[in-house]
Amino acid sequence: MVYILSTTIRVSRETKKELDKVLAILEKELEKRLDYDEVIRILIRRSRILKKPELLAQFLVVETGEEESKIIQDMLRRERRRDLEIERKRYST
Repeated sequence: MVYILSTTIRVSRETKKELDKVLAILEKELEKRLDYDEVIRILIRRSRILKKPELLAQFLVVETGEEESKIIQDMLRRERRRDLEIERKRYST
C-alpha cells in the first residue's frame, strides 16, 4: 500500500507563473502530462546532476581556440540531447 503525504506550499503569483511555464516546457519535452510534484522533482534532480564532469573539465582546461571550442560545444550538446532522451524515456509512459 502506498501512502501519499499531501502538503500545501505557498508560492507567490510570480513563482506560480514561472512554474506553469516550466511545466509546459517539460510536458512538451517529455511528451507526457505532469503535475507540480513531478515538475519540482525533475527540477531538483536536474539541479543536482552533473553527469559528465570530464566534459566540463575539458571545456575549462582547453585553451579556447575556435576549433577546439566548437568541438567541445558539440560534445556538450550531444551529451545534453542524450540526457534529455533518457529523461524523456524515464518519465513517459
